[in-house]
Order: sequence, then structure tokens, then C-alpha cells
Amino acid sequence: MIISRKLQSKKLIPNNIVLTGFMGTGKSTIGKDLAKKLEMEYVDTDAFIENRVNMTIKDIFEKYGEADH
Repeated sequence: MIISRKLQSKKLIPNNIVLTGFMGTGKSTIGKDLAKKLEMEYVDTDAFIENRVNMTIKDIFEKYGEADH
């Protein structure tokens, strides 16, 4: 019996995969490719936050700054 890649991925990786790192290191590129290969949903957290608060990430940092801790 052949099991779809999506079901195989769900069995092997039952939770989300989160990529972290500095800006410009390829997280989005790798994340999109990984999501496609594993047939998982790709969520860009910057885009998610921007849509949620109706502000760009740049504007958020300009208005609220960045925590020092």
C-alpha cells in the first residue's frame, strides 16, 4: 500500500517545524522548499504578523522599538 508523502510526513513529523536565524540567511527559501517536499503548510511569520496588526515589520520596529532583554 502506498502512503502519500503528506501522511508520511505527518507520521514522522507530527508537530510544526520552525526555522530561526538571522535576517538574510535563507529561512524563507529553505522553509518554502521544505514545506513543498513534505507537503506541509508554509507560514511566513513576518507576513502573518503584518496581516494581523496591519503594519509592516519595519513600521512595528520604528513605532515600538525592540526589547533590550
